[in-house]
Amino acid sequence: KFAQGDKRVASITIPLSRSNIPAPIEQLDAIMLMARLSDKKIGATDATVPESVPFLAEMGVVLGHKPGVFVGCCNCINPPLRLERRTAETMIQRSKYHSRSMITSMPALGGSAPVDIQGTVILATAEIVGGLILSFIIDPEAPLLGYIASVQVDMRSGNPASSSPQTIKVDAGVFQLMEYAFGGGTGVGGRSYISAKRPGLQAVFERFLKAVGYSELADGHMFGFSGNGNLDNGSMVSPEQYLLDMEITGGLENMWTIPAVSDEDITGRISKNILEEGGNFLAAEHTIANYRKEAWFPRLFSYSSKTPSEQEMLDACHATYRETVAGYRPASYPAEILKELDAVYKKAKKALIK
Repeated sequence: KFAQGDKRVASITIPLSRSNIPAPIEQLDAIMLMARLSDKKIGATDATVPESVPFLAEMGVVLGHKPGVFVGCCNCINPPLRLERRTAETMIQRSKYHSRSMITSMPALGGSAPVDIQGTVILATAEIVGGLILSFIIDPEAPLLGYIASVQVDMRSGNPASSSPQTIKVDAGVFQLMEYAFGGGTGVGGRSYISAKRPGLQAVFERFLKAVGYSELADGHMFGFSGNGNLDNGSMVSPEQYLLDMEITGGLENMWTIPAVSDEDITGRISKNILEEGGNFLAAEHTIANYRKEAWFPRLFSYSSKTPSEQEMLDACHATYRETVAGYRPASYPAEILKELDAVYKKAKKALIK
């Protein structure tokens, strides 16, 4: 409902897994729920249960997707150098549709991988290369892609940290090594994951750290602020953090916008104001007419004399979230689409739930 009500959201996809729905039909159930609550585009899913792949592919066709694209492509390696049985079976199911095989290494420095950056880079690269070779054997027609998303074991607490300088250097190191030794074919997959479990400035700091690090070490100085609303290494989404991140994104986009050049005599206008109006640009008609077009107004951060506290900003985010949900207007996919999706869903429940 929140996604439907926020005009900046162009499409939606499978939400985080829900433990109260049986795993074989959980993603199918999510698609049905989204189609009944929103008319926005439903994007591809990342199928994780082998038995559900054919049914997800069928739903994808109903929604206007190519089945091979809709059933996703992420195949995660379990470090060190292990491919879990369920992942392997999902790869075989996806091969029927020639889906892209995205081999994702997810090493944990000091846990399932060496504690040093160089050692983890070598291990993760070996996992990606080995997985891509296996993918090619399973389906020679499948597009191949490597992905790296590392974490670091915090020895003080045992928690996995996905947004430390070390994890950024590991991800960038694997990207660079694949470029150097194999001509590329690997992207940074962990750029949207941060370790913060609460919305607020800690999450903002971690997201900025990753954005700046990847810009410098992997993206050729292109800056990408991604993962809006994502918390706790991708295991939860916070609407409040989403709104905070979107505020930052808005400021960045405004900063990168090329200024509009007026066709009028700019130097003449400036000279006239200085000579005839004493340089009072505040009262100038041009200022009054163009102030709103030239200025960017944050909704949460403030330029006023009173700087809002972190809690005040989060309270404002929460109020906006509640207001958006309260203003939800019923929306859904057309009745004929819902009918086709429901038929696939019922068929899947009968086949997968014993």
